[in-house]
Formats: sequence, C-alpha cells, structure tokens
Amino acid sequence: LHTAYRRQRQMCIRDRHETHIFYCLYLITFSSILQLSKMGRKETAIDDSRIEQYKYGKTMKKYFLLVCIAFISVSIQAQWSLGGKAGINWSTINYPWSKLGDHADYLSGFQGGIIATYQFNNYFDMQAELFYSARGYTDDEFHLTDESGAVISNTYTCRTHYLDIPVLVKFFPCNGLNVQFGPQLGIGLSLSDKWKGINNDDYSIYRDSAVDFSLAFGLGYEFNFGVFVDARYTLGLTKTIREVVKGFQGRNISLAVGYRVYL
Repeated sequence: LHTAYRRQRQMCIRDRHETHIFYCLYLITFSSILQLSKMGRKETAIDDSRIEQYKYGKTMKKYFLLVCIAFISVSIQAQWSLGGKAGINWSTINYPWSKLGDHADYLSGFQGGIIATYQFNNYFDMQAELFYSARGYTDDEFHLTDESGAVISNTYTCRTHYLDIPVLVKFFPCNGLNVQFGPQLGIGLSLSDKWKGINNDDYSIYRDSAVDFSLAFGLGYEFNFGVFVDARYTLGLTKTIREVVKGFQGRNISLAVGYRVYL
C-alpha cells in the first residue's frame, strides 16, 4: 500500500515536471498533425530521390516521438535532492595474524558532509556522498619490540583522517524505511598515532594513511519533512595504513542524521 510518504514523493516529482510533460505532449501533437497533413497530399509524380527523403523523414519522426516519450517517462519518475548529514562513527581495523595476540578495539570519531540523491521511482534511489570521516583504532596492550629487543606493551592509539565517497543504491520496501548498499572510496588525508606515557618521536610507528576501498551496508529512514537517519556498516577490503604489508582493513559502524531538499 502507498503511504503518505510515497504520495509526497510522487507529488514532488509531478510538480517538478509538469512543464516538461506539457512541452513534450505539445511537440508530439504538432509532429503528428504535420505527418497527417503530408500523408493527405496527392502527389502524382514522385521520383526516387523524393521517396528516399520521405522515408528518411518518416523514420526521423518516429525516433523523435520515441525520444519524447522516453523523456516524459524519465521526467515523471526522476527527482534530484541535495542535503547534508553529520554523525558519529566507531572504527577499528582487522589485524594480521600475530603471535602475541594483539587485538584492536573501536575508536569513536566524527563524520559529516554532503549528499546528492537521484530518485528513479518510488522504490529505488541512487545516492552519492562526500564527507569527512575520523577513523582509527586503539589497542590497550599493543606489543612493540624496541632496538634492544625488549617488548613494550602499552595503550596505543592510531587516528586516520579520510575523505569518503560512497555511491549507494537505496531500496524502499515500505514507508520511509530503506536498505542501502554500494561501494565506497576513501582518500587518506593524514594519520597520527600515540602511545600512552611514551614519547611519540621515539616510537611513532605509522606515518601515512592509504587509499581505502570498501563496501557499505546500511539501513535508513526518511521522514516526510526532509529529515533522515542512517545506520551503516562499512567493510574494508584494502589496507588503511600505507606502510603495512597486509591486514589492517577498516571496520566501521556509523550513525548519522541529515536533512535533504528536493530540487
């Protein structure tokens, strides 16, 4: 059953494209009248070249009508919207296998940016986002072997700063509830790390964040007055720290609130 939310989405689309529909219907009607008027003419002597021109013109009119019809259907069903969002994320990384059994814990951070959504119909949207994200991880018993061979174990925190660009398909099974899925590209901006109670200049391990590719899965809800809420899990497929050889794929849980405006 269509809810008030879906009816509003349809009304936004209808209001936006009434002018386009009227204009295309006018062109279709004019083209049809012109074709009928030519068909009614009685011509006795028509050479081969004029026959070819007539066939070419008739074919082009058919293509024109098809283009107009396609334009109408796309205009009726499509709608752009722009907005912004902000929230919090909890991130960690996937360690490679370690003999000492190091375990990375979640680190909280801020995220915020802009979104652009293309609404295909009542059930499917495509959404692109551009936002800053503070990621990283912490380890309460991080093990490091110094130059003398001694093993240091202390709390270690690594913070990475990213510019994330997800492109998501959103499916609306009912009301404003939507399911999200798509790839995400993360551009590493900077990295900082620190040990608890230890001079960072002597034991700074990592220097640069890497370009990160991941998959995003999420659930969201859109209210009929423009506000939306997103909960998302991002599964990293590549390393997030440039110096490492393997492992260190990101794992991220985020919760964000935003507002959108239909154009």
